[in-house]
Amino acid sequence: RRGKGKSTLKYQVHRSVDQKCEVITATEVTPGEVHESHRLESLVDTHEKNTETTVET
Repeated sequence: RRGKGKSTLKYQVHRSVDQKCEVITATEVTPGEVHESHRLESLVDTHEKNTETTVET
């Protein structure tokens, strides 16, 4: 919490998107303080499962 204002809940939505079709293939909602790099592996795993493909880097 910063300042004297009222505290609020904050969330982040993390998504993976199929590059070719531009369709969301995986999504996760986390508390606001969770950095997206901590969700990458899970999103890739879900993307691969949902699309039956392997992610190339």
